[in-house]
Amino acid sequence: SYDDLGPIFVWVTHFGLSEEEEVYSAQQLVQRSAQLTYSLGGDTPNLVILGDLNAEPSSRALKVLTDAGFQSAGDQSVKTWPEDHPEQRIDYVLFTRKWELVDWQALDLPYSDHRPLLAELALKRADLISGRRA
Repeated sequence: SYDDLGPIFVWVTHFGLSEEEEVYSAQQLVQRSAQLTYSLGGDTPNLVILGDLNAEPSSRALKVLTDAGFQSAGDQSVKTWPEDHPEQRIDYVLFTRKWELVDWQALDLPYSDHRPLLAELALKRADLISGRRA
């Protein structure tokens, strides 16, 4: 049952512009995620992180997050900024191993200076069937 899976956490962030700020922010997310894991008795949280990280896929900040087990949704070569002629990928949907990516796309909509991301995630089937924690 869904009740056995615990709460779903969604964090939204916007990193600073310097590499030091990006790395520091990534480290803070990892630390807070570890605190959340501890508060859940060691279970990996149902956590999704959304945001403008101002960091390319090959950046140190993204390495901090992926080394901590976060997965990034979508094709990392898809550019998201600036919206009218994207040249960089700096926007992300990140998630813990409890999730699987069903679908993903960067939308061509003129509502921001960034292309919005649309991601469909599902809790992994084994967790849904057995109620176990990943």
